[in-house]
Amino acid sequence: MNPNRIKDEEGAAEEGCGHPACSCAAGPSGYCSAACEAQGDAGLEEERATCPCGHVDCEADVVDVSDIA
Repeated sequence: MNPNRIKDEEGAAEEGCGHPACSCAAGPSGYCSAACEAQGDAGLEEERATCPCGHVDCEADVVDVSDIA
């Protein structure tokens, strides 16, 4: 269901964070952090355009808000 897929070091795909702008791996909730979870389901496209997780290794990109469904 989650379109974000991340390959681990062995090349196996794992679910990515449910926030559309985040590049982190998902935890049990489907998100990498509470911040991403709070914004991931928000209806405000402007909020979802940038990743709020703050993880050092996150390679989040600003997403085109017109692509967010």
